[in-house]
This record gives sequence, C-alpha cells and structure tokens, in this order.
Amino acid sequence: MNMNASVDKTNYDISNYLKGFAIIAVYINHFIVNYTELPLGGYANGFISLFFILSGYGIYLSLEKNFIKEYYFYFLIRFFKKRLIRIYPLFWIWCGLHGFSNGYLGFLALDFIYPKSPWFIPAILQCYLISPLLFVSIKKMSFKKSLIICTLVFLILNTVLFKFAGEPFRTVGYRGLFFQHIFIFCLGCILAKHKSFNKISIFFPIMCIIFYFLCIQETTPQPWLLFPGRKYIVPFLFPFSVFLICYSLFSNSIYLPFNPIFQLIGRYSYAIYLFHGMGFTLMFKACLINRPIDSVTQAFTVIILSPILIYFYCSFELIISELTVGKRNFRDLFQNIKTLSGTYVKSFIKSLAIIEK
Repeated sequence: MNMNASVDKTNYDISNYLKGFAIIAVYINHFIVNYTELPLGGYANGFISLFFILSGYGIYLSLEKNFIKEYYFYFLIRFFKKRLIRIYPLFWIWCGLHGFSNGYLGFLALDFIYPKSPWFIPAILQCYLISPLLFVSIKKMSFKKSLIICTLVFLILNTVLFKFAGEPFRTVGYRGLFFQHIFIFCLGCILAKHKSFNKISIFFPIMCIIFYFLCIQETTPQPWLLFPGRKYIVPFLFPFSVFLICYSLFSNSIYLPFNPIFQLIGRYSYAIYLFHGMGFTLMFKACLINRPIDSVTQAFTVIILSPILIYFYCSFELIISELTVGKRNFRDLFQNIKTLSGTYVKSFIKSLAIIEK
C-alpha cells in the first residue's frame, strides 16, 4: 500500500469513527430530550455538524477522483444518481411509515423551509446540489485562498441576510447563522485539498476537542457564557471548531475510545439517524419505558435494548443498499448480513474489553 493510500485509509477510518460517535451522541441526546426532564436540548443538533464536514470531505475526494471535464454533463448525472440512490430509498421508507407529509416537496426532501421530515435530509441535499460547483471553484484555488474566500462569502452573506431577512430558520439556518451547514460542508471540501497531514503535538487535538465541545455547549439554548455579541461570535467560531477537530485527528494518531464499534456504526449512521426515534416509540408503546422514564429499571432497559436496535438499523441499511445499488444477489446478501452480525458482536465486545483494561 502506498503512502497516499495509507493516509486515505486512516482518514476513512477516522471519518467513520467520528460519524459513529456523532450518531450515538444524537441517539443519546434525542432520548434525553424526549424521555427525561433533563434540560439538555440542542446537543444532538451540534454533533450533526460532523456529518456536514465529513460529507464535504468525502464528496470532494470522490469528485476529484472521478471528475472528467470533457464529459461534465454525464458526470453530473452519474454523480447525482449515486447520491440520490443513497438518500431516497431509506428516506421514502421513513416517509411511508410517517404518512408522506408535506406533499411532493416533502417526498423529495426539497422542503427547505420548516420541513416536516428529519431536517438533516433537506439540509444535506442543499449541500449535494451545489457540491459540483463548489468543487470546480475550490479546485482552482490554494488551500489558504479557498479558506479565506469561503469565509468572506459566508460573512458577507450573513451580514446581508441578517439585515434584510431577520433570523435564520430551518433549513436555511444552522446553529444561529444562515447557511452555516453549507459553510461547514464547504470547509470539508477545503479540508480534502490538504493532502499531507503532518504529525502535530498530542495537545493540539485535545485542545481542538475541548474547543469543539465548548462551541456546541455555547450554541445550545442553555449557554454558560454571556457576553456582548455572543449571539454572533460563538456561532461564527463553531464551524472552525468542527474544521479543527477533523484536521487535528487526521494529523495525529491519538487513542479513540470505543473505536471498533464506532467505526462500524459510522458506516451505517444514516439508518440510525432516520429510525432511532421509532425505536424509542416502540419501547414506549410496549410499556417498557414511560415518558419521562421514572425508574432505574427503565433506564437499564434502554441501555440493554439500544445495541440490539442499533444492530437492526445497521442491518436494514445494508439490506436496502444491497437491493438498490448492490448486485441483488440474495446469497451474497445473507452472507453480508452474517458478516455484519459477526463484526458487530466482535466490535462491541472489543470495545467493552478496552473499557475493562
């Protein structure tokens, strides 16, 4: 394996780890918000930022690898076909289970203003729609120049929109600023331009992690710090905290807790995002938990059942993926499910073993 391939493999593993970490954080926070009385809302929304930046990072590398200037039109068709097949089948199943609300726009996840579907889907679709244009623009610029220009455009756009359009709202706003999700996606594309991640001090990623968690905390409805301009300053710093945490982890090999299971879960995070709320509802309907939960036994029930539910979400995404973009060979499908089952159990046990050590 050459050096670039090794770096790509390492960064791919870190990307999956971060996605796994983010979706588990979303899972936990959504449960806390909906089934406890703890005032801890807004954290899940913050961790979703990792999906925006890692999507930008992955899509830029994919476009760079497959882009053919002479066949731009056919390339675009192939690009969007691949992305939409990735999104729509699972999303339409979710819509079917929830009654296809919001008409055709909702069905296509194009309801960009106050969507009734999970807001992340129309938000990431916005990023996908402009990603070829972003790629062509950023590709022509250096790493530093692209970072400066994208930041200036983001600043000017927000200055104008705050003056004439009022407050940002879903899904044209994210964490207090207009189109911040697209800016974070753009930062992911810029991060992908940085080909050599030189090893840096172990303290840098630790400081970046602290900075990221602080920015998430300060953009929730219950911030710790109160100072003039906080409403704009902290949300503006937030995307750079996301950028820095990814840059620092790509640049340094540090211990990542629960690494085996988070990497695996990260590969199937989309189904977990879409269907985890239904799992909570099933537990509630089956009278396994109350709203809010009122005993240690109920909390323990959620802890025991969650790994099983997450396994089913992962398996379901694997099945849908095989049936839509795979070879549709049922023998291979059963073998892949069997492999996933074994890997899931081994990764889970390995992660628990690390805790015991």
